[in-house]
Amino acid sequence: MPNIISLPYGRCPPLHLQAPSWRHLLKLTAWLSGTRMEPTMEAIEGNKSDQAMKLRVVIQFIRVSFASLFALSKAYPS
Repeated sequence: MPNIISLPYGRCPPLHLQAPSWRHLLKLTAWLSGTRMEPTMEAIEGNKSDQAMKLRVVIQFIRVSFASLFALSKAYPS
């Protein structure tokens, strides 16, 4: 994962996060603690009214097969 995720301004799709459970999602966010999300320079310039910018996020909980869970547990031990 990159250290900085640049987010565009205007009509764009929301940021999607997928995880099998809340626990896995929290582990992912802890693992990516050095990653920042910030607007692009165009987004900062496009927001001339100095209003707070909003980020749309979609969190999806997905079913994972047993083989995938086993591989994840090996890759990211508790």
